[in-house]
Parts: sequence; structure tokens; C-alpha cells
Amino acid sequence: MKGPLIIGTVIKTNRASITQGRYTHLGISIEGDEIKVPETVIPPADMGRWSETNLYGRERVRKDLPMSQKHFSNETPNFGDWSKGSHTVEWDRDVYKRDYLPAKQLAIRMEILNKDADGSVTISFRCEEVLERGKPGFDFDLLYDLNLIQENTGHVNVFSADATREDYLKTVTINWQILPPGTRDSNIQKIIGSRRSVSIEVKKNLEDRYDFLSTLHPTQYIAGTDGFRRYFGAQYADDLVVFENVEYGNAAYVMGRNWTELSRLSRLELLAMAQREFERVIHMDGWKKKLAKIVKARLDSFNETSSK
Repeated sequence: MKGPLIIGTVIKTNRASITQGRYTHLGISIEGDEIKVPETVIPPADMGRWSETNLYGRERVRKDLPMSQKHFSNETPNFGDWSKGSHTVEWDRDVYKRDYLPAKQLAIRMEILNKDADGSVTISFRCEEVLERGKPGFDFDLLYDLNLIQENTGHVNVFSADATREDYLKTVTINWQILPPGTRDSNIQKIIGSRRSVSIEVKKNLEDRYDFLSTLHPTQYIAGTDGFRRYFGAQYADDLVVFENVEYGNAAYVMGRNWTELSRLSRLELLAMAQREFERVIHMDGWKKKLAKIVKARLDSFNETSSK
């Protein structure tokens, strides 16, 4: 990619996600049946370190650099009494260098790129700063803008400053990939992905949970690549997916019709939801029987509904 750059991302979301407050800090809301997106918003400081820096600036102590000697002086009264005059006290001290990160007060520009029949929308988020290679401070500005967008949307990408609407749409964030059943070893490797430090214990637990979910006869598997990036899922119906943790411990999550949106959320975001649209099965004694019972009950319910 040559020429000036813009930092941003493109995300597909729906009314359920907006209602849950996922993008409230960026002013995205629902009016009637429509998702409303403001043209620009400066992110609030409480979104994180870079949002706060963007509003107020920040001083950074450079402990990664050698200390240097700095001269200090102070005027003090003679014998503690200003009426007897004063004298100057001087001293040297080793200090760390400090950098000041400016308050750029950058806004995030937003635009709805596409609307689907199911009410979901595709939104572009772009940092209002054009970055030019070779310009002094380019590396710092690039890091600054990357962190600002990542902190406020959970995703980030780099675009040419003259990118078209079609260019943005080509980069819509996909949070999971579909894996076919019947290819166990291949699927497990894809779930692990490019992670190089997977321990024998983690791999063993992953295989055990994959094999267990297989006994419930899923139609396909799903490998999380973002919010649920440490999870994989087994789909049993259009409105029934079980997400499992790759790591030891934690829990399994049984999700219904909104699984595509819920799978974009982190574990903490899920647990913070006021009305949970999922069932959480903690990995403790008897969890497999409990999970199998939930899946069977939901499938039986689907079959009863479809037969009426």
C-alpha cells in the first residue's frame, strides 16, 4: 500500500448489539427501527488509556532509556525566616527522561456502508487523521491512531487515504470461520491456529472437549478469531451453538439465535449483560451431562415447533 494512510475498521453489527450498549460511547443508537450513526465523535476518556491521552495528553516516563543528570535550584529563607533574607539551594539528581504525548482530540468518523434485510448494518470507523510516510513522527502517529481505533471498536485496520466504499466493504470483520465435521485433526489444528506456545495439557483438553461435542452430532464447527478468539463452537441447528474454551477451566456457552453477535463479545462483556441470551455451563464435575441435557432439550424443542 503506497501513499497516505488512514487507520480504521469496518464492522457488521445489528440492533441487538446496539441495544446492549456496545457502541454507546460512540453515539450509535436506535431510533424507532433504525440504527443511527453520528458523523463524528471524539471518544470519551474513560474508554481507555489512549482515549484519555487523545483528550488530555499524557506524560510518559521513559524508564527504557538511561537516566540523566538534571540540575535543580530552589530559593529558601535564611534560618527559616524570610525576614532575614534568603539564599539559593542547588543540587543535581539523576532522572528519567519524560515524553509528552499530545492531546490530539482526534474524532472517529463513522458511516453506514450497507444495510441488510435482517436489520444488521455495516459501519466504517475511521480516524480523522491522514498519515504520510516519511513525515516526522509518522511511526508515533501510526501507533497512536491504531491504539485509539482498537480501544474503541475492538478491531483495527489500515486503509489507503483514497480508499473507496468498495475497498472498505472488502475488509468487513469476520469473527469466526466455519469448519466441516469429520475432519477432526485438521479442525483442531485450525482452532489452535498460529499459536506456537500451546502446551500438551491445553491441546489434550481441546481434543477432549472437541470429541465430547462430536458425540452430540453437530452439523459443523466454528473457530473463533476475535472476541471469542480462544473459543471454538459446535453448531447443532441454525439457532443453537455451543462455544467451548480452548484453555483449561472457564465454561461452555450455549447460544441461540443471536450467536453471531454474542460470539463477538469477550467473556467479561457477556457476563456483564443485564439480560443473558445464553446459558453458561461451568467446567466442574458433571458439566458434560448438564451440557448434553441442555442441547438435547433445545433440539427437542426445535423439533416440536417444526412439527406443528
